[in-house]
Amino acid sequence: MSDRSEPSGSTGPVPNDWSPRPSERLAALAQHLLAHKLFTDLSNTSALITDSQDEPWSGSGEVPSVRVVCRERPADGDRLWFFTADGAPLAPHDQVFNAVTEIKGRLARQRAGHGS
Repeated sequence: MSDRSEPSGSTGPVPNDWSPRPSERLAALAQHLLAHKLFTDLSNTSALITDSQDEPWSGSGEVPSVRVVCRERPADGDRLWFFTADGAPLAPHDQVFNAVTEIKGRLARQRAGHGS
């Protein structure tokens, strides 16, 4: 039995040249966020995360949100990382729990009026 991880939906061992695609990692992140009752508008290039489907938290009409992208990080050997849309690193692609924690913190700061 192989001790290597297998890509989602795979029926066999991971090929040596397999590497995750950013869209696959964003989809995995979206699934984890759903378990935390966070909503994700997912595209092939980014995910817009909110903690409400329709009700804004403030009288401003704005819903706290975080846009996340997944791309290579040169400072980490070009491994895939989750970043905010403005370029702040959140976590490596294989540390989804850490990315969820960062996203939840950013949403909480927005609700409290302290920015992203």
